[in-house]
Amino acid sequence: MITHVFSVAVFVAIFATAGVLEVRGVRAQRRGDTAGAARFGDVVLAAVTHPLGRVFVFTMWWWLGWHFLAR
Repeated sequence: MITHVFSVAVFVAIFATAGVLEVRGVRAQRRGDTAGAARFGDVVLAAVTHPLGRVFVFTMWWWLGWHFLAR
């Protein structure tokens, strides 16, 4: 039971951090700040330009689908 609560807390923390970083990226983009935080789409686009990045992105999507959508 404790491990389930811990796992949920870790996922909530990860998604909250991702949300905060996305908001920072949107705000930086609106200001025209090129040194600000990157948006999620920009990070994924940069990753898929390299073949190893494509494998990583595919693997992450597969993992998310397997764990959250397969049930």
